[in-house]
Amino acid sequence: MPDKRIPALGLIRVSTKHQAKQGYSPEEQRAAIARFADDQNLRIVEYVMEEKTGFTLDRRDVRRMRELAQQGIIRGVVAFVMDRFAFLEEDFAKTVKVTIHDPETTLLAEEPPSTVIETRLPDCSFVIRTIKSFLRQMGLQLQFVLHPIHGVIQDHGQITGIDPTRGTKFSQVYLQVSQIPPEKREALAKDLEQRLALTLQVNLDRYPMLQRLDEVRALLCRLSGRDPSTPSARESQTLPVISRTTTNDLNAMDHRDAEANEAVELIDWLKDDNFILLGYAWFPYGTGTNGNGN
Repeated sequence: MPDKRIPALGLIRVSTKHQAKQGYSPEEQRAAIARFADDQNLRIVEYVMEEKTGFTLDRRDVRRMRELAQQGIIRGVVAFVMDRFAFLEEDFAKTVKVTIHDPETTLLAEEPPSTVIETRLPDCSFVIRTIKSFLRQMGLQLQFVLHPIHGVIQDHGQITGIDPTRGTKFSQVYLQVSQIPPEKREALAKDLEQRLALTLQVNLDRYPMLQRLDEVRALLCRLSGRDPSTPSARESQTLPVISRTTTNDLNAMDHRDAEANEAVELIDWLKDDNFILLGYAWFPYGTGTNGNGN
């Protein structure tokens, strides 16, 4: 009876001694690949082991993969990707994690000296913006970036699975930047960690604040006779509001309605993430002694 399973190559790698000690030995990788292949109806036709680190394509494992693929022997590759998941799992009790270290991989045969910055925190808005602002202020040049977002399934503080459709979303950023002297790395890591912790805090409050903006917007729409479901016309999320209210429309409004309409457009611009909302103030408005609200 013909084997209808999809043929694949199993790739086993241990790029550092540290990873080999963290439960990612070749034997454990091979067992994990075999389990995955059984679950996914795959047939591992060959296992290739490569201990040399790096993204360079001139490696024995890459050459063997290319050879098998060109011959039509395999239709896929299965690998246990431990490098980045090891970073994700270590110190998982910390809400925000930042490390700065020398690169373990190289992108090109000849490339300028670089330093790696890795971050991990629950996924939220403004992560990349915060990091890019940090790099600019510190005079660091970005050379390479990866930004996967994982669905992390955990049990009693331990990661039990990675699934993009389930679990808590975690943002993980891997950057190669211009070289950072070793004596400055610890202080810079603490600085970036504090910035990301504040970014996370801003996000915790962000949606309640956006809800308040929506409430004010709905009231202003009623005052200006505007349909609340119609957004203000804007060229993009990075440009200021370009009002589409015509001169005739403005002339037909009284002063109060015109101000309300302008305020709606301002709120729409704020909601386009042109600002990070740090807080809001609420002022009660009541009827004064003259009965006219003054």
